[in-house]
Amino acid sequence: ITARLQGLTKAYGLALLVGEETAKQAPGFAFVEVDLVRLKGRKAPSRVFTLLPEDAAPAQDHDRFLGAYRSAQWSDARKLLSGLRQSCSTGLAKLYGAYELRLERLAHVRAEDWDGVYELEQK
Repeated sequence: ITARLQGLTKAYGLALLVGEETAKQAPGFAFVEVDLVRLKGRKAPSRVFTLLPEDAAPAQDHDRFLGAYRSAQWSDARKLLSGLRQSCSTGLAKLYGAYELRLERLAHVRAEDWDGVYELEQK
């Protein structure tokens, strides 16, 4: 998984991605969840995290966005994302840009057809 996460840093525009177990083993660090993804070749989804930049919006705002996104509340997710983008640090700007593009692609997906897991096409 580590090699796959390293390859995903470019897609998310982040310098660091770690899996859930790594984040749990480092309680002294402020991690924020980036996504719930299904990596190519794996059946179970994986939660991925990055360090929360010091000048980032509060983690609760990010978590509210992820909640709306995962429950296919596309309009709410877009509004929350807009607020995050306006107040975000440069460290998360590319991540939020990636989510903006993703929301455009997912806008037509009905809630009952969405499980909140993003299917990554790359290994």
